[in-house]
Amino acid sequence: MAGQKKGRQVLNFSLGNKEVLWISDTNQYVVAEKITANILKELLYCLKPEDIAPKIAHENDITEKEACDLIQHIQGMWSGNMARQKSDTSFLKQEYEPGTRVFSKKKYEINTVIFEVEYESPEAEWYNHPKFAHLETGTKADPEHFFRVGDSEGFLSIWVNGKHEGTWKREENHFLSGRFSMKIIEKIYQKEELEWMGVFHAAGISDRRQSLLFFGDSGSGKSTLSALAMANGLDVLSDDFLPVDSKNGLVHRFPAALSIKKNAYDLVKIRYPEFMEGMEYNNPAFGKTYRYLAPRNQNMEAVPCKALIEVIYDPDISFRLKKIPPQDAFAKLVPDSWINASEENAKNFVNWFRGKKHYSLKYSDNVQMIEAVKKLLNENE
Repeated sequence: MAGQKKGRQVLNFSLGNKEVLWISDTNQYVVAEKITANILKELLYCLKPEDIAPKIAHENDITEKEACDLIQHIQGMWSGNMARQKSDTSFLKQEYEPGTRVFSKKKYEINTVIFEVEYESPEAEWYNHPKFAHLETGTKADPEHFFRVGDSEGFLSIWVNGKHEGTWKREENHFLSGRFSMKIIEKIYQKEELEWMGVFHAAGISDRRQSLLFFGDSGSGKSTLSALAMANGLDVLSDDFLPVDSKNGLVHRFPAALSIKKNAYDLVKIRYPEFMEGMEYNNPAFGKTYRYLAPRNQNMEAVPCKALIEVIYDPDISFRLKKIPPQDAFAKLVPDSWINASEENAKNFVNWFRGKKHYSLKYSDNVQMIEAVKKLLNENE
């Protein structure tokens, strides 16, 4: 195992019957059994297996040979995990400069803030504009912030107020979209990136007093659930990109449009007839066809989060809502989320997470689902 990196910190937290390790230099969270977490922590601090074995053997009433075998097994699994996790940054062009061509210019007004965005190509526009098109404005007022989205030689880039914020291969366009959205959040709330606890790949549903956070794999039904909730008088904070404040743990709105997949068109168009008038998009990289549905509310007041719910649309299950162990919810929520990489934030995040209820929701009956969502929001502690 490689030597400890300078300045590495490893924090551990109890969560349910598991342990969570936070590793500072990679900003990783690992959920593991206590014995595994203890061994991994020692390895991350560069102790050798033979030095750890006597302690592990004594604590777990096993032989030193068994302890050493277990340590080596965990070491091998961790090395394999790191190899898979290692990101390829060789394609980044740190000195990349914006081009001279401009395909389109758009102005958006978001939370009274005016943005002007220049897109260098139809593709550069396609990756970001559609979900903000409902916020486009014809105002003559000067923009407060200038964005430019570049497209050159298979690379996509973004500049904000003249500062280069990143370059990615075109097939990694989701990184560009994430960075674009993060900079929008910073500007509309006047909070820099490190002032956010995290941004979760989740939907936020609110009754304007508190919220529920719905997470799940892409295609699990977050956007469809959001559209149905909105049609039933609830507020959608986001269907996919949910920012949480680091100081108070409040959930903020991300005012992009909802992305509705093709298999949900019939369900959504009944409630929103204008929905089918919008343009249809296709992302071959992810095999998805979708249209956008503009949110009905733009109130930017933040609200607390009451519960975190894994959502799965399952045509074979009418309705099933059950509590799940917090460690299970944590292991599913964190990998697809951006969490602020600081020791203080790691502590705040885990404490914030511990303070919520955790559920799994499987459903195909929309009426029962909406009733359950409203009931959860209205329940007294």
